[in-house]
Amino acid sequence: MSIDLQLSKLRMKITGTSDIRDFEILQPSALLVCLTRYLGKIEIINLKTRRCLRVLSLHKPNVVSLHFNKMLVHNAGVLCCLQARKMFQSSVFICNLKTNRNISIPFEYSNSTRSIALLGDLLITAGLSSKIRFWEITTGEFVDDICFQRNSVCVSNLTPCEEKLMLVCVEETTNSMWLVSLQSKKLVRSIPLDIDRNGAILTPFGNNFASFIPNQKTISFWSVVEGQHDLFNFKFLDKTQVDSFCSFHFIEEEEGQTDQVLYTTATGLKCRKISTNQVVSEIDVNWQLKGAKRSYFNALEGGRVIQTSKKNVFLHDGVNILVIS
Repeated sequence: MSIDLQLSKLRMKITGTSDIRDFEILQPSALLVCLTRYLGKIEIINLKTRRCLRVLSLHKPNVVSLHFNKMLVHNAGVLCCLQARKMFQSSVFICNLKTNRNISIPFEYSNSTRSIALLGDLLITAGLSSKIRFWEITTGEFVDDICFQRNSVCVSNLTPCEEKLMLVCVEETTNSMWLVSLQSKKLVRSIPLDIDRNGAILTPFGNNFASFIPNQKTISFWSVVEGQHDLFNFKFLDKTQVDSFCSFHFIEEEEGQTDQVLYTTATGLKCRKISTNQVVSEIDVNWQLKGAKRSYFNALEGGRVIQTSKKNVFLHDGVNILVIS
């Protein structure tokens, strides 16, 4: 999929979505799964009719979630959500759309969670507990954990490198990026990151991964490589500059290569070619929320503003979801 924003047109507007904080498109069923600002409340919207088909309430009563608001979708129709009404009061929910079974990770394990990720049929949780925990995605049962020195670790973001059986983590007490072995359960490599209180974001990028450091407005691209004596290390590949503290989304082209990134700015949406670091197209967006209220679409708030399908770009302007192509 190649994006030319200048040639794009508004195909559809889904109204009444001001409560949405994260969303995902389920293909080929043409459903929009939306995590709202209320703890454990999920709305499922039919993209053809633009109507809400179903509302899931995994927590009662309605409580506003102020942090994280992140949702992951497993290919078996399972939703994994991280939300928090306050810091140190995080909740992790697992919802199976096919079996209608809803599970909450026990609060004593979830309350300090700051990041979640999927690894096969496992949900990974990490945060301030000095442990990375693994949960069976269909039953919610605890499977295993990786333990570090007590009260010494804060994992604010992580992404698995499944091919190498590694986890890449942002560790905030040392302002560094960690490489943790899933086999030995040990830290095998650590490199410093120039991050401030805004931290950093990790996201998959093809077979590699990318790190976004807001205070530098830089997306860096990395791979995990095996060296001598079976020792693994980070390999820096490239970087691209963005001109905002943004929400971003990588575009996969038909050949399976990724060479474009969409990202939000204060005035709209830009598409940048990664290999040349050049902006190739952009459009203006009239963001509906102003000032501090707009912070929800920043990358570090967990929720997403941008998603793509095979032909369309889905953009949440704060009140509506705009579908352009």
